Amino acid sequence: MLCSYGCGQEAKFQMSNKKWCCGEFYTKCPELRKKNTSIKGRIAWNKGIHCHSKEVRKIISEKNKGKKHSLETRKKISDSIKGKPVPEGRGKNISKSLTGRKLTEDHKLKIKLNSKHIKHTEEWKENQRQRMLNGGSVHASSFIKNPSKPQVELYNIIKKLYPSTVLNYPFYPLNYSLDVAIPDLKIWFESDGSHWHQDKEADLKRQKRIEELGWKVIRYRGDSVKDVPSISQIKEDIQSILELEKSNDA
Repeated sequence: MLCSYGCGQEAKFQMSNKKWCCGEFYTKCPELRKKNTSIKGRIAWNKGIHCHSKEVRKIISEKNKGKKHSLETRKKISDSIKGKPVPEGRGKNISKSLTGRKLTEDHKLKIKLNSKHIKHTEEWKENQRQRMLNGGSVHASSFIKNPSKPQVELYNIIKKLYPSTVLNYPFYPLNYSLDVAIPDLKIWFESDGSHWHQDKEADLKRQKRIEELGWKVIRYRGDSVKDVPSISQIKEDIQSILELEKSNDA
């Protein structure tokens, strides 16, 4: 059976109007797509026409003011758009529509009053502090993608050897963020730039705590990209650690 919309392809899906189409939705049919592109640029017949008068629209607006969707409705809306890609250009369109707009004095006053009366309780502050100590801070840090150039270069090289390599690996057991890590092997790499690793005592203390949980570290100097070792050197360093671990287990 061929598509009912005239594209000549095999029909695979039946529509609600009992017609058969080549796509899951009739809008995906190539023939209909051609027809739709032919009307691009035309002005809609109902553009600028309002079904309701200004007075009726005002009454509807006042009636719906302050109303919120129920939790069930909000969940339905959320599920319906989950996983769908954002249409291309939507952000730009929103940005253009807001460009040049200014807040009214009433709006500014509302924002000022609302922010003035927000006071967090001590209980809320303590809960937030505990959340950050229990992995919240390292989780937040994992979204900050500002590693140094030597660290990125080191990551790119190791990634070629071990695809499971992670940049800025969130180490939840101790609430740390590791520069580059191979979780499968429990090996992590530190790119020691002189600016970021000035407190050597704190670095060693941090290293010891991670090693106590069965991880091994490989440290490289990271002041510039030139300091990053070759892929053969990194491979050799990883192999030596794995061999040492095997000998210790034996």
